[in-house]
Amino acid sequence: MTRIVDIVHSDKDRNLWILHVDDVEPSTDSRGFVQEGGFFVEVKTREGRAVIKLSDKEVIDLANRLIEAYKVHIRRQIELYKDSSRQRRTRTQRENNEIDDLVNEAMDEDLEESSH
Repeated sequence: MTRIVDIVHSDKDRNLWILHVDDVEPSTDSRGFVQEGGFFVEVKTREGRAVIKLSDKEVIDLANRLIEAYKVHIRRQIELYKDSSRQRRTRTQRENNEIDDLVNEAMDEDLEESSH
């Protein structure tokens, strides 16, 4: 068995959550029959642990679903960045216009005062 990944997270109360994924390679049993490989997925917390064995087919299905969900996340994030940038640009233009208006008003007042 080979460890593929360890992922450690902590929550706001500093409780640790640990995810281990181990590879179980295909093998042959004592009678020469092939045993499918798979993956052990383990989650550990202070309260205990849970382990599930996933087959190769389940893991590839999970991986594909995660990749597709990830692509959706990335597309949405790009949309949000574009919207955020557009909103900031609009807000900046509005603020610049307000400043220009104030400067123009002040200049007009100065011109009126100097002409009297």
